[in-house]
Amino acid sequence: MPVTMTNSAPTDSETPAIARRMRLLWPVLLAVGTMVMMVLPILATTGLDNTPINLSKRAGIGLKSGDADLEASADGQWVAIAWSLGYNNRPDTAELGHIVLKSANVITGWEMQVRAYTATSTVWGQQPRMALSPVAANGYQAAVTWVECQNRDEQCDTIKMAICDLSTYPDTCQAAEPVHSAPGTSLSNPDIAYDDSAALHVIWKQGTGDAGLWYQRIGGNPGHVPGTTANSYNPALVWSSGNGAGRLHLVWYEYVDHPNEKDRRIRYSADTNLGNDAWDAGSPAQWKARLSYRFTGDIGEPYIEPSIAATGTHVYIGWDMFQRINQEDRFHLAYEHSSNNGTNWIDNGGDGEPIPGPFYDENNTYRSPLTSIDEESTLRPSIAVSGTLPVIAWHFWDYAKGENAVYLIGYRHAISNAVISWSEPLTLMQDIDYDPGDGASEDDSANPELALWPGGKVHIGYMGLWGGNPYDENSDWDIYYRGVVITDTSTVPDEPTPTPTRLSPGDPTPPPTVYPYDDLHRIRMPIMEKN
Repeated sequence: MPVTMTNSAPTDSETPAIARRMRLLWPVLLAVGTMVMMVLPILATTGLDNTPINLSKRAGIGLKSGDADLEASADGQWVAIAWSLGYNNRPDTAELGHIVLKSANVITGWEMQVRAYTATSTVWGQQPRMALSPVAANGYQAAVTWVECQNRDEQCDTIKMAICDLSTYPDTCQAAEPVHSAPGTSLSNPDIAYDDSAALHVIWKQGTGDAGLWYQRIGGNPGHVPGTTANSYNPALVWSSGNGAGRLHLVWYEYVDHPNEKDRRIRYSADTNLGNDAWDAGSPAQWKARLSYRFTGDIGEPYIEPSIAATGTHVYIGWDMFQRINQEDRFHLAYEHSSNNGTNWIDNGGDGEPIPGPFYDENNTYRSPLTSIDEESTLRPSIAVSGTLPVIAWHFWDYAKGENAVYLIGYRHAISNAVISWSEPLTLMQDIDYDPGDGASEDDSANPELALWPGGKVHIGYMGLWGGNPYDENSDWDIYYRGVVITDTSTVPDEPTPTPTRLSPGDPTPPPTVYPYDDLHRIRMPIMEKN
């Protein structure tokens, strides 16, 4: 059974030494409970209590959190997540402004969130992406990149990056530095990856001038990715060691604006020479939508965001597509697999392999008031790999609930067999009421990000939305987590929530504030792992 945990807030005077001691006590205090929890094979358990951990804990004080990116270390020790945090509590700030990082260790649990970037009234960050260093000697570093913009989401012409040290408590981030600045251009959608030597590589889209995707090795010079144009959107970058033949893998969505929508493609390319500051010019692999299906989006509205994962010589790509039936959109998932580091695919030039299972009817539209994430008609899949086999998560509109329909998270895996054999879909985050005071019996869960530790141990970070719905700019957003890390040590027991002092003698005492690290609904999580 889940165990409700008491929350309280750390004080500003808490010393790092005390904090570390408190963290080290958690494994002892929770040892018995954890041993019990570990026998619950998550994704095969029916009736699983699926109350997640709130990582951002900001909606209660009027700030929104969104656009999260989750990464896990290959040694099964660390997981970290970065997201955007609203600059203030005005409804139109949505999730833009600050860039936040939070990490967890397999033993000590989730720590306090820290700022990788602090916005000002005129300069804001958005679209954060992150990577974890594969070299433990570096102290378990996380690299976070984002776009810096003027006036909320205008004049986005600088890619920035910060290096954060996860081995300290709390985590510490170095001052943000520019990766690339191009005044007068429109930069967006950065992604970042470490290679085996802990060198950093960044990709992004440039919308004007020499438009297309741009690549830069940190310490080197930026260069245009061959074959990309202003219609190349949403790049995703990943590194694979490749058994001695390591390379960077890149996937993106190639849009066309002429009537033949079948020319729209999911495209892939690789770079094997990491020292020449130029992306390989080899012919990229590509896939179209399946017969009678289409990729969503119009000019300037590139909804499709393909996901990529790689380990050893195995590379997986996942995406979604839709079919118009009786004025309604019918969505489905597809994937591709290469077992030889992207040299050959199941069907290069074809339409990908369908992931068997249900189709999602109705218009799965996730809307935001800001153009940074636009109106997205998509399942937003996230793919990961365990050993040589894939896992995928996505969000979908649960239309079967009629007027009470909400967004839920779908999950499937193929990690219990030696060949790709997809499990039955599992619905996660259903029947969750993130805010019991908002009058709704169930709230929305959207935009999942998936990562794995060895042995198929699962991490999912996502947005929880309440106080409205995704169409409502006044709804509240926080970042939530389900997965192997079942403790949240970002609060220290027995410290009272601070109460504001009177403004002057005789004034009534104001009500207690919501401390940023309090989570009123936190419940210890069972372990999510393979069957």
